[in-house]
Amino acid sequence: MTQARLIEILDERRKAEGWTDARFCEEVGINRTTWSLARSGHRQISRRTLSALTRRFPEYADQFVFFLVSDVDNSDCKVSSITLSPLVAEPAGV
Repeated sequence: MTQARLIEILDERRKAEGWTDARFCEEVGINRTTWSLARSGHRQISRRTLSALTRRFPEYADQFVFFLVSDVDNSDCKVSSITLSPLVAEPAGV
């Protein structure tokens, strides 16, 4: 997932909540300048910012993980894809 796509997802959420950028940053607990630079493509979204986003929007955790995974240079890796599945315990005796 690209940074642009991640920001698009979060911007859709911000608009759905009726929040300004300033309010979004307050809700998430991030610096408004940092977020503005990330939105404009002048700065990468840091792991610290992703952590704050995950605390505020845990329902987007999968998207945040995909963003982190796609940011990793795995050119030497033999695994070409990753599949995340929900962590659900199997019922006893199955």
